[in-house]
Amino acid sequence: MSLEIWSKKINPFFNKLILIVDDEDDIRDLLTYHLIKCGYKVISAGNGMEALKILNPLPDLMVVDIMMPEMNGIELCQEIRNNSMTKIIPFIFLSARDTEIDEIYGLNTGADDYLKKPISLKVLESRIQSLLRRTLINTNEIEFGPLKLILDEFIVKINEVTINLTQTEFDIVKLLVSNPDKVYSRDELINRVLGADVIVTERTIDVHIRNIRSKFKEYSDCIKSMRGRGYVFRDDFDK
Repeated sequence: MSLEIWSKKINPFFNKLILIVDDEDDIRDLLTYHLIKCGYKVISAGNGMEALKILNPLPDLMVVDIMMPEMNGIELCQEIRNNSMTKIIPFIFLSARDTEIDEIYGLNTGADDYLKKPISLKVLESRIQSLLRRTLINTNEIEFGPLKLILDEFIVKINEVTINLTQTEFDIVKLLVSNPDKVYSRDELINRVLGADVIVTERTIDVHIRNIRSKFKEYSDCIKSMRGRGYVFRDDFDK
């Protein structure tokens, strides 16, 4: 099997173009090397000003450090979002600042995701695939191994067998599966799935998760409980 065929097999987004923007040469080189190994095309820039000069062709996704000279990541994100040609590009922030306020500010600026340095290359790859999956035109299905979600029909299948979920259970699974390796607190799940104006206890989410796991049977461990933090979907089917 050739390297190209193998790369296509393990990466459904083979040859997608990723733009890395970071003023630290070592980090830029490490991310470039890793993503090329994963099957992506990669271009890079040392700051926001350089990045704006190489947006032709448009990248399929951008990975951007926040703290940079000349034009920082926040300013670059604002430029990208204010341009009708580039505003839909998925955007991931990297930052050495790890407070919740920094993360919220970064996301409110217009980024799709936010990772704290030092980053896990495995987590970065997972987040990239998650964002690319969400931006595919006319995509109505999400698949991980034996697990398949058919979004407009509100159907979940495992090994092509339909799993009967309630609407709330489906919405929880959809949110977790759309963002693998991202930990959601119980409060976040309540707000994102049930709505901020719905008054329920965190115990309600625990009950829904327990029901989902019961229906997933031998694949229940793909939805993991993170003690004191919340819940996360992990693509561990082949492990």
